[in-house]
Amino acid sequence: MNPHDICYGAGFDPRFPGELRPHQIAATQKYIDLRKTLSDEEYRAQIPPVPANVEPNGTYAEMKEIGSGSRDWTEGQWDFYRWMYCRLVEDVEQQIGRILTALENSGLADHTIVVFTSDHGEMGQSHGLVFKSRLFEEATRTPLIISGPGVKKGVVDSKSLTSGIDLVPTLCDLAGIPVPENLSGKSLKPVLTGQTDKIDREYIIVESSSGYQINDGRYKYTAFTRGDKEASLMDILTDPGEMADKVDDPAYVAEKERLHGLLMKEIKKITEQAPAEK
Repeated sequence: MNPHDICYGAGFDPRFPGELRPHQIAATQKYIDLRKTLSDEEYRAQIPPVPANVEPNGTYAEMKEIGSGSRDWTEGQWDFYRWMYCRLVEDVEQQIGRILTALENSGLADHTIVVFTSDHGEMGQSHGLVFKSRLFEEATRTPLIISGPGVKKGVVDSKSLTSGIDLVPTLCDLAGIPVPENLSGKSLKPVLTGQTDKIDREYIIVESSSGYQINDGRYKYTAFTRGDKEASLMDILTDPGEMADKVDDPAYVAEKERLHGLLMKEIKKITEQAPAEK
């Protein structure tokens, strides 16, 4: 589960729930204990740097119930959070190593597709926030690493817009199984095998508990479903840290209207396809 459960298990912080499951306590307690064995010099050398976009972005100011209070942490608490997060990621990497070693020893590695991904990211102090739920890049961008027969080594795709809906068609395609026609996703096989350097897609849709977002690779328009703010528009080409909301900027009216129209069509599709409540 970790580093996901770090938000519940950072036992040094009294704001977290007092009644934790044993595995949640153990996962983070060992690093609380490890920190005590390190000199200050050793510890400081292991702490990742503070994000460049650490200053708050007011876009989510109206939604304080989501991870509220995280901006009130001391510098020491922030440092410990970032340090522990990296240690928990290392735990995940060790478990991945166990799986890959077992796969290699089984003799099936040359006939197996391996996928590493995640369901969401982590704010990690960007904008003074932690956890997920925000539709910022830190929370919505996830790792996607694929290897296996026919997949070229060293291919890094920084051009394609992709999301979790592409996993099933990609795996079917790589395994030689017909891709069901009713799926919304696209197969990434052409990129993975070097046939092309980009998947043809105009935009992707992202959802969270705070709203819906459309991302065309440069602009991100969000329609909020909670809080007092109706929408936001980010230009991640000129403002990769998402520090300036362009939703009321006259220079971005055309992009805002274009993306708003596309997003409303997608939201209508989503609501029409949702099963009726009983």
